[in-house]
Amino acid sequence: MKKKFILFFPFLFLFVLTGCDDMMNTPTKRVEEHLSKYQMMDKDVLKDLDRVVEKEDASDKYKKEYKALMEKQYQNLSYKIKDEENNGDTAEVEVEIEVFDYRSALDDAEEY
Repeated sequence: MKKKFILFFPFLFLFVLTGCDDMMNTPTKRVEEHLSKYQMMDKDVLKDLDRVVEKEDASDKYKKEYKALMEKQYQNLSYKIKDEENNGDTAEVEVEIEVFDYRSALDDAEEY
């Protein structure tokens, strides 16, 4: 009897683990996963940032500073899930995102 239980337990655990995976596959969880990639500086996010920076028609120094500024934005990004609406095969998730406000610094620099 003990051997049967020992053999059965791993299969039961695998079944429960697989079943719980679908519960974590909600639109809200997907949005949280996507935004956390920015906060954790995922390699795909950094590749996309490099692509954007390379398109800029500017000096290498400016590109480096711009990239550092954006990385700081990503790491300090905070968000709050406001609402989730499911419509069959589509879903909408309303998110409030908070980042640094560099607009006032740019306005001051232009004025100066």
